Amino acid sequence: LHSITPNRFVEIGGSIINELSYQLAYSYSWSVGGPYIAESGYMFSSASASRMSIITSVNNIPTPNLDAFIEAMKTLPDDARVPINFYNLSNTNKERMSIMHVDRHWHKFKIAVRDDTTGLWNYEEMPPPPSIYSYKPETAQIQILDESLQPAGKIWPSFVTISFRLPYNVNGIRNGHSCGAGVIVSTEPPLIICDRYTVPTSVGDIFITFANSIIIPGKLTYLHPIYNYAVLTYDKTLLGNTPIKEIELSDKELVQGDSVYLVGICADNSPAMKKTTVKRIANIETAKCYPSRWRAVNVEEIRLDEHVESLGGVLCDIDGKVQGLWLTYSSQNDKHNNISFKRGFSISLVKPTLNSLKLGELPKLYGLDVEFWIIKMSKAKYYGLSDEWVRKVESISNSKNNLLRVLNILDSTSPSGKLLKVGDIVLTINGNMTTKVSELPTAFHYSEELILRGGKEINIKVATTPYREKEVTWIIGWSGAIIQEPYKAALEQIKNVPTGVYISCRFHGSPALKLSTGVWITEIQERKVSDLDSFLKAIRAHGKEIKEKPEDNDGYVRIKTVSDTNVTKVVTMKLDLHYWGICQLVEDEEALTGWKFIEE
Repeated sequence: LHSITPNRFVEIGGSIINELSYQLAYSYSWSVGGPYIAESGYMFSSASASRMSIITSVNNIPTPNLDAFIEAMKTLPDDARVPINFYNLSNTNKERMSIMHVDRHWHKFKIAVRDDTTGLWNYEEMPPPPSIYSYKPETAQIQILDESLQPAGKIWPSFVTISFRLPYNVNGIRNGHSCGAGVIVSTEPPLIICDRYTVPTSVGDIFITFANSIIIPGKLTYLHPIYNYAVLTYDKTLLGNTPIKEIELSDKELVQGDSVYLVGICADNSPAMKKTTVKRIANIETAKCYPSRWRAVNVEEIRLDEHVESLGGVLCDIDGKVQGLWLTYSSQNDKHNNISFKRGFSISLVKPTLNSLKLGELPKLYGLDVEFWIIKMSKAKYYGLSDEWVRKVESISNSKNNLLRVLNILDSTSPSGKLLKVGDIVLTINGNMTTKVSELPTAFHYSEELILRGGKEINIKVATTPYREKEVTWIIGWSGAIIQEPYKAALEQIKNVPTGVYISCRFHGSPALKLSTGVWITEIQERKVSDLDSFLKAIRAHGKEIKEKPEDNDGYVRIKTVSDTNVTKVVTMKLDLHYWGICQLVEDEEALTGWKFIEE
């Protein structure tokens, strides 16, 4: 029985592989042995090889047992895409083949062997990969569309599809894999734009498919903090003479009633096109998400009378000049189930970002950390709006007889979050009447506002918030918890923001299951925590105390946490330094993915 019970397992790419045990084989009337996927993790999920699968070959190398599997994995370059064959124990008659993305950059390659004298599983780290996969230039021909599909044919050489994979749950994101459409907005420098549903964060692997033939890695250049788009770049030399082209931007702003062409790309690389009408232009409506994650606020959507299903696309005129993007938005319903929907987005809101990036500069944006919504004149009167202001609003074309009011505070620690209050009605910003969210300033360090509060008109000067170029640059893994600085979406959920670090997620089976996600850690063993640096010092200091004076420590650590409802708790957690230590992801521009993995 001992000889047919696994005494070792492999960790690679966040996946766990061991020999198929006698107990499990008996349950399925199957033979013992063969590399069994106990946890598909990051790497094998890229090939849709789920838990309870048996791997029969990797990169056309047979893997009849765990030793053969280990030797096969040692030969694979990091970042390569290789075929694997496998079948699932639930259906052993159906063998499957898929493409796996080799991950040796986000996770370690280790073998754990059981020590029968101590009962521990001791780790041995495998050698680094033989190389990093080197992509070679290729040339592909782009499909020529029939004349009846114009103007889709004019834009088709600008379409790409994008795949994004998330190795760790950060920023409240739980979708480990997303696919979407992208459009080439510049060939020099090479720039592609897509929605934040497809590329939600800088932590992950991005792959771009051109002409449904060439797959190359992409890199995030800019993640817009307000609007629902990301800008990617790529190595243009890898495309050879592929006849791609950038889209042509229109100067026309779409308005209600305009005729427009919706041109999109489907998952099978077929075009989708529909001539339709702009039904209305209104504020985008998204809900707070749990766990907290980025959502679109303070932006207008373009709704169409009819649309066709696609991964995404553009809104254009008959000449193929792009007037808007067709993007996927993420939100949640009343039951906190994730939902997504597609809306149009004006191309005029993209142009300032593109102009900066083409000059080699990152856009510098400023904003008010509040969510605005419209209020009708009929309601504003009951809050004390004078007839004089009603006449002024009515005299503005396309105002729809609305003003903006503060619906929600997005960051109570910011200057605008401290000065503005929910219910404030904005009359003017910097001397200009503001009736639409598209008129909110994004380039001023201060904004002078005239607001209506409690029936009185008040003048205030508000310092705007400079938005960070990247939402996250440092992540710490500790005892099975992912710890990061509180991000914007997390700050939206709490009124009195504590000083500390934020628990983004925790792993099953780890000591961190004693903790809750979405809470702040403010103290470790009575050591104050204010940021990631002080947190790292605190956990290292306590770990050192345990090793130096084991007789004075029982292996537990006291952690003070504060929830988003400002409830303070002290949690006692049993540490397991053998299996669950400290690791870090640190931004590194020279690394393959822009991140460096450090394990202590």
